[in-house]
Amino acid sequence: MKHTIRSFSVGLLIAGLIMLVVFYIADDTITDQADLSVEEMIAGVESEGYRVITESEYISYSVGNGKEENEERTDEESAPEEEQDNEEEEIDEEDNDEEEDNESSTEEEAEEETTADENEEEQEEAEEDNTPNTVTINIESGTPSLQISYTLEEQNLVDDAIEFNDYLQQNGYALRIQLGEHELHDNMSYFEIAEELAN
Repeated sequence: MKHTIRSFSVGLLIAGLIMLVVFYIADDTITDQADLSVEEMIAGVESEGYRVITESEYISYSVGNGKEENEERTDEESAPEEEQDNEEEEIDEEDNDEEEDNESSTEEEAEEETTADENEEEQEEAEEDNTPNTVTINIESGTPSLQISYTLEEQNLVDDAIEFNDYLQQNGYALRIQLGEHELHDNMSYFEIAEELAN
């Protein structure tokens, strides 16, 4: 009994020492990272092969002008000596790019408004044309849920028969499908179709 207790206490002591060493090692790395300045963090990220951009550069890139800036950056990366010689030119180009961004953003806003108006008109037309089509499905005894799903896919009531069959299986509808005729519409959700088939 004494030998077991001694072994257990030695194990606890060793585990405690290991945790103490790990704590001090991990604590040093955390404090080192917390003491980094913004410039040091950027240099560290760029040394790993990533690119750090400002918020305005990100916005202009996401709006659509990022492709041109990205091409300029790849040119700058391939010729670092030219980059040092042309710093003044780049500053002028950035100012011009900002002006172009402002001009292109107003153009894009106008295009977005036009596109939004067209989309609204298309939606209104689609709503007028989207009167639900009613389909009657007859389910006979012994018909598996997968066959029912394929029938629904053929009638354009569901997009994917296997996906709908998985829905029936996962939500417990597959065993509750009732025999007989069921009236379904092509704008019904999986839930609505499953509820109709189970009632």
